[in-house]
Formats: sequence, structure tokens, C-alpha cells
Amino acid sequence: MKMRLWLRCISFVLLCCYGIQIGFAYKIPPVQLELKEEGFLVSIPHEDGITMAIYNIEINEQCPLLLDLITKPMNNRWTTKQVARKLQNNAKVKINLLIMHKEGIYSRTDSATLLNKNIILETIKEADKPMDPCIAAKPQLNADGVIKNSETKVFIDQKPSRRIFKPNELIFEELFKSPELPNWNRGNYLHSNAIGDRSEDFTAVRDDNSCMTVRGETLLITPVISKAGNKAFIELNNCKQPVCYENNNFTCAYVQQSKMPFAFPPPVNTSRIDTNGKFSFTYGRIEIYATLPYGDWLFPYMMLVPDNFNCTTRKQLRIAFATSVDIENNRIRGGPVILNGRPNNGKVYFVPTNHMATGMNFNANGYHNFTLVWTSTEIHMFADNKKYGCYINNDEYAEPYHIVLGVGAGGHFEFEDSRTKPWKNTLNGAFALFHRSFTGCCKNAIVKKECFQLKKKRTCSREWGSQAAMAVKYVRVYAV
Repeated sequence: MKMRLWLRCISFVLLCCYGIQIGFAYKIPPVQLELKEEGFLVSIPHEDGITMAIYNIEINEQCPLLLDLITKPMNNRWTTKQVARKLQNNAKVKINLLIMHKEGIYSRTDSATLLNKNIILETIKEADKPMDPCIAAKPQLNADGVIKNSETKVFIDQKPSRRIFKPNELIFEELFKSPELPNWNRGNYLHSNAIGDRSEDFTAVRDDNSCMTVRGETLLITPVISKAGNKAFIELNNCKQPVCYENNNFTCAYVQQSKMPFAFPPPVNTSRIDTNGKFSFTYGRIEIYATLPYGDWLFPYMMLVPDNFNCTTRKQLRIAFATSVDIENNRIRGGPVILNGRPNNGKVYFVPTNHMATGMNFNANGYHNFTLVWTSTEIHMFADNKKYGCYINNDEYAEPYHIVLGVGAGGHFEFEDSRTKPWKNTLNGAFALFHRSFTGCCKNAIVKKECFQLKKKRTCSREWGSQAAMAVKYVRVYAV
């Protein structure tokens, strides 16, 4: 009961990873308790991969419990300061600790007894693999055994539907029989260093047949390396201004500016579609039968996004996600991602909070069924009907979301810096470095990692093949 109360008190999303096969290496070390003139400290050492620590402390089996959520380490330790409670001799302290780690969520429980200023520590319970707080949702029955109505809410043309749905009832289906895509929005967007929005990838989104077609009842979205250099003038017809663009002088054109020598036009042309304003829902099961795009620095947009766009807290529910690096390592990922805006010298820069679960031993070749089940209490992710992760939903995701499909490239969030990566995250010249890794002496690179042009070394990216396209056979949404 106390554990349930603890989890309810903390409003965040819990991760559990399992299903496809995952190896675990992290283990929480024993806690350290230090006495101070005012209160006491409890801590563990920092280790790469830890993103959050939650302490639940009970003194002498009495309430109230001491709760603390720590989001960053101090002096290389994850420390909770309890200055309001001074421990007396013979005090017994029970310490429950929950660690959010890139491998999952780990827990341990220790006890400490204070005897004549000596601290005697004892381990009660330690877990060497992530917790599994999720239980598969089952249909709720009335007293007569009839399935209750679902909790799914549907919005058509921005108006709530009055229909009452049953669990597993089909509420949206797209089979891509028409090139016009009447259920979707198609548009042009210009993302550029000249705009300065580092929450986006390195693409210009274009509504044209070179990047998006419907053929054989299949949607094909194909990214293409731009042929434009930094001196080019680029203009998109019917271009949409970014929702949260900070400059009133926005245009649908890229023009080189002497005051911004680092500026470079988007190095990749791609396409993206969404159902915003046409169809959205709160709670449901969405299934997408598709291939994943594969090519250096590519990734899919296969996600749900809130209808009410928040400029500084941008939420996503990723139905399936795998960068080129993930695919090479047989990984599939999915789940919540939040981009938190941080003001900096008049601009907003974003820091991602990544709660995505990871499934291993996933072969990305061919078509797969990617499924996300979203309820008022849980979020589950599946690949080919194998569950690889789930989260507790504590009202964090409880509003209308619409569907987004597309292919992204590069960006400042999805790829960790490495020796073979042509650009560094947050670097002003990232667009140019990305583009040069595919052009000039790097053009047609298949195996080579670097080349020299005008005596300057370039890091090369491999030329994309036919697998760079994302193919989608169908999208279906069911009530839950």
C-alpha cells in the first residue's frame, strides 16, 4: 500500500522493458547516509545512464514519509537533503530508492540504524533488472458480463464525436488507395539554421512526388539529399510558418546572409503527413504496418502529437522509432519523448526527455506491425505482437493526439556524437557538415569513412539506397 501511495504521489512515467530480449548491466550500489547538524543526507554515486532518482524514506515506521525526486546529480552523486528531520539515537530508517536509467528503472531498499552515532546499514532488497509495474489492460465487464464502453474519445474535424465505442472497435483506417490522401494534411515546411529552431531535424518538408507517392496501395516517403549549396536561393510555395517561430519576419525562402555565415539550407528534402484537424483521439490502439527507413542518419516519424501544440513542452508518443544506428544494432524503440524548452539569450533551446523503451534482437528488414496501446493508466509498445516496453500513464498523456508519418534526417537529438558522425550536436555549422558528408569527394561513398577536398578532410556518409524510403501499407486505430 505504501508503495502504491508513493507512486501516486510522484507524477511521472515509469518504464518497464521486456519482451524481445534485453541485457542489463546496471545495478544500484548501497546507499550512503550521512549525519549533519541539521538533518541528514542520503546518496548514491552517479553513473552514466542515470537520469533521475526518487527517494522514499520512512523513519521509525511512522508517517509522513519523506519523498524527494532528484533530476540531476550534485558533486557526482544523486543526493537527497533532509534538513527538517534530525535522527535520534536508535532511530531506524528505511530507504526505498528508484533509479531511472537508460536501461530501465531499477529499485533497491536499504535500512539504516543509528547506534551511538554509528550508522549500521543493511540491504533489504536489491533488483538487478528493471521493474515491471505494468499489467496488461483487460476489458472491464459489467455485472452481467457485458463489456463496458471504452474510454476512447474521437475528434473529427476538431469536433468531439458523440458515438460511444466498444473496446477493439475500429475508429480509423487508412489503406492508401488514393494519391490525394483526403484523410491527411500535406504541406511544405522550411527548417534551417537560418530559422534557428534546433528542435527540428535537418530537412525541408516538401509536398511533391519526388519525396512522396502512393503506389500499389502503399505510401512511400523517400528522403533525398538536396543539390542546393549554401549560396542557393530556395523558396517553397505555400510554405507554412512554424507554429512557435520567434521572428515575425518569417518567409518561405532561404537566402544566404553575411551576418550568419554558418547558415545553410536544409540538406535533405523529405515529406511528412498528419491528421491534425481531421482525425485525432484520446486513448486507443494504433497499428501501423510499415518498413523503417534505413540510410546513414535517417529515422522515421511514426508518432502521435497533441493537437494543442505547446511551444516549450513538446510531447510525442512514438509508435515505432529506430535510427540508422539502432537498425545496425538490431534495436527497436518506442514510447514517450518530451522536448523541454530552455530560454537562452532570447531564444529557446530544447533538451529532450527520452522515456522510450528499447527492444533488442529486432531485424528491421521488410514490413512489420508496429503497435502502441494507450490507455488512461498505461502505454504499451509492440513490434510484431511482441511487447518490448510499457509505461504508467499518470495523466501525463490525457488529451487529443493526431497521427504523424514521415522521414527525418540528422538533427541535434537523435544521434549521439561519435568519431564517425559528420556533425556535432548544437553546432551552428551542423547543416553544412551534414550536406558535405554526402557531396563533393564524399559523393557515392559506400564504404569509405573520410575523404580530402582542397586538402581538407571530410567525414563521409554512405550513399542512400532503396531502403531509405519508408513504406506504409495501412494505419488502423481501435478503441480501448
